[in-house]
Amino acid sequence: MKRKNDICVIGGCGHVGLPLAIAFAYERLKVSIYDINQKAVDLVNSGKMPFGENGAEDKLIECLKNNNLLATSSKEVIKDSK
Repeated sequence: MKRKNDICVIGGCGHVGLPLAIAFAYERLKVSIYDINQKAVDLVNSGKMPFGENGAEDKLIECLKNNNLLATSSKEVIKDSK
């Protein structure tokens, strides 16, 4: 992964990190999410929220489509962020 990111949210597929990551990405920052929960990472990258959050899924899909958000379980993403 050689994408330079503005922000990396560690543990970012949870109830606090994911809405925060989506908010940053929705404002056109390049955001990576690092999380050890591969199931949650896969859900996020497929455009699905791993939990209920009113209105978040539409914004998640838009951020993924705009290439502003990427979830991963690879630690490499941390050093590839500003």
